[in-house]
Amino acid sequence: MLAVSTTTDPTTPSDPTGRNAVPNQAPHAIQNAGRTAGRFVRRHWKLLVVSAVTGALLAVAVIVVRWWTHPDVFGPDIDNGLAATGSRALERSQVTIGVTYPAPVEPSAVLTFRSVPVAEFGKNTAHATVTFSLCEGTFTGAIGSAYGTGRRYCARLVPIVAGTQYPYPSTDEYIVATVTPRTTGRVVLTGADFNYSMDRAHWWRRGVDHIDMHIVIGRVR
Repeated sequence: MLAVSTTTDPTTPSDPTGRNAVPNQAPHAIQNAGRTAGRFVRRHWKLLVVSAVTGALLAVAVIVVRWWTHPDVFGPDIDNGLAATGSRALERSQVTIGVTYPAPVEPSAVLTFRSVPVAEFGKNTAHATVTFSLCEGTFTGAIGSAYGTGRRYCARLVPIVAGTQYPYPSTDEYIVATVTPRTTGRVVLTGADFNYSMDRAHWWRRGVDHIDMHIVIGRVR
């Protein structure tokens, strides 16, 4: 029988017990990473603190600037213009709608309009124009909706332009919108932008206050 002998390379001795196995380097790598991070924090802690404080200040500044440039005196819960009319002849289609209403409290702010309010349409095939005015009421209550300019319900009806002042809320003065179709078609008024500034007591806040509305004028014929 042929005997087979085995030899072991002297440069790679057999290690059946595993005593010469290469140790796991992962714990050492984690420890080294931790030491490196610690040294970075110790060396740059001032920069990190300054960066955190700067970020916080910038966030606060953004919030303050937005608050200052987005006045919301009228607010989302205001009883906005809401009306619908049926089909009307063009010469009788003009309608006036109450937008804000008198309140039995003293004014908390004086608004100074910076420009003419801008109407927002969902549809305007009748090429209607909208005039926003201040109405000083002649009776208890206010205009909900009325055909025409609404002048007979107002002791004073003043169109809002740049420089018009409005103590709000007011016990007898409120905003109305007069919608005047210019041709046959339909009109859906969905909102309006009021650009105004406030008084000293309100930090002179200024900007655009958006009011949602829903005024539908049926077919103008």
